[in-house]
Amino acid sequence: KKGETLQIHLDLMGQVLQCRGKLARIEKSSKGTYPPGLGIQLEVQDHYQSNILKTFIKGLAPDQVMAHWPES
Repeated sequence: KKGETLQIHLDLMGQVLQCRGKLARIEKSSKGTYPPGLGIQLEVQDHYQSNILKTFIKGLAPDQVMAHWPES
């Protein structure tokens, strides 16, 4: 359900990241430039872990991810 939160554990590049995720969108079909599926807003508390996540996502092919980084 949109707005619900999840505890997420990701193993990226040998680092286990723990963060909270909030379901930001749930679409069964494409809407504008967004594909069908779930949109999860991640909240990483630790600056070091946030940088690991950003580095991992930036290394993916552009068509594999749609990411927006809020300005700090």
